[in-house]
Amino acid sequence: MPDSGRPMFGLSVLKSDPGPVGLASVEAEMAKLELIRDLALPQGLWGGISPQVLAPYRGRVGAESAQDLRRHAPRVR
Repeated sequence: MPDSGRPMFGLSVLKSDPGPVGLASVEAEMAKLELIRDLALPQGLWGGISPQVLAPYRGRVGAESAQDLRRHAPRVR
């Protein structure tokens, strides 16, 4: 991901609680949405794949930073 001025963080931050209602929490949620959009995943990418099959991958993505994920061999990515 190119440097967009936003700090790098693990994708697990997407699961974080937004906290109390206010300007700061709205801005934090907007940053999460921008992170998702920056991934540029095609629509329907996971269609037809069982949630049980996706669960281990979801766990890995939630635990590692984007930089760490890129370091894996292409077969693992």
